[in-house]
Amino acid sequence: MHSLVLPTLGESNTPSEVTADSLFEAAALGLEAFNGIKLTESRPGLATILEVAVQPPHVIHRVRIQQLRDWLKGTSPSPKEQLLKQRLKAAVGE
Repeated sequence: MHSLVLPTLGESNTPSEVTADSLFEAAALGLEAFNGIKLTESRPGLATILEVAVQPPHVIHRVRIQQLRDWLKGTSPSPKEQLLKQRLKAAVGE
């Protein structure tokens, strides 16, 4: 899945282009790409919304950072997803 991730942050409206297999993977990779933004109190809040535009076909999804954090902390149905979540947690500083 080829995606453009756009944060709804006042200081940045520059899309980050990522390739991912899922919506939450695209959100995490996009968050990582925004100049090292980490999921901490001093960065965008958990209510910050990331817009993920999937191409093609063009579809837009909106993901709150809190939803991404919950998914990263949630259980994984397979070892493959568990490894993916570990990698993405490290990427976003979770």
